Amino acid sequence: MPTSFSKQNAAALFSQLILENSGDAYPNWHPSTKIKVGDFGILDEQTSEFHRQGSIYDKNFVPGFNISRDHPPEKRTREDSIQYVSRGTAVQSFGASLHAFSKLTNAKLTGHWVFEEGYGAVLMLYKPTETVIRNKAILMDRLEGNTTLAGKVVITSVFSCPTYAQLLIRDKKSKVDIAISLSVRNESTGFTSMQWHSSNSAEALRTGGENGRSKFYPLYTLRSLLPADSRKQDATSSEKVSPPSAKELQKKTSFLSRFGLQRHAESA
Repeated sequence: MPTSFSKQNAAALFSQLILENSGDAYPNWHPSTKIKVGDFGILDEQTSEFHRQGSIYDKNFVPGFNISRDHPPEKRTREDSIQYVSRGTAVQSFGASLHAFSKLTNAKLTGHWVFEEGYGAVLMLYKPTETVIRNKAILMDRLEGNTTLAGKVVITSVFSCPTYAQLLIRDKKSKVDIAISLSVRNESTGFTSMQWHSSNSAEALRTGGENGRSKFYPLYTLRSLLPADSRKQDATSSEKVSPPSAKELQKKTSFLSRFGLQRHAESA
């Protein structure tokens, strides 16, 4: 098992662990980097990070088709808090609680997990808002075959929030038990200050937004589009060809081995 990780490895492992158990939701390892609905670009094969190259909302992106008018971004308020965890992580508790730490009496959010494999990932979003494309399916069908988007991915929804926590457990040979809490305090200046607390300071916890005046983009979904030649083949085939899912954009074959990790069941 490796004893050190580069920044690229950390970003890639965190992304893969969350993606494996989240459906098609990609974590943003650098949540302060703004990602907007409608952005298109590529995913870095080494880090699993998105690199923007443009936006479908750029003026005259598709001549004669007003995407901003017909398919504008729409905001949706989500649950008060959201957690995403890696596969094999046992969730002990999640939500508002005053009992995560005896010294903490104003916790707004707490989570408690056990990582049986000695590695895993957690992403926590506090008061998230999701921005989506109106009538996304209709728009994506219309954009298939667009030459500008060939080999690219399109951001179809983005979660933003005022504060977040990312936890990445790795290189452990025994199970890890850890809890995280968020305390919120209204300051006399009118701003809200927030502070994350961990029951195990030795583990890698990355947070942001403690000053209460920031906005982060820790999670997004994307869609890859079929090239024009694939659409022609689909038209003459009796079987419908679907665009690859977000998961299929990454090589899923034993990605853990890339980081020197394996599940207990795989080692039997």
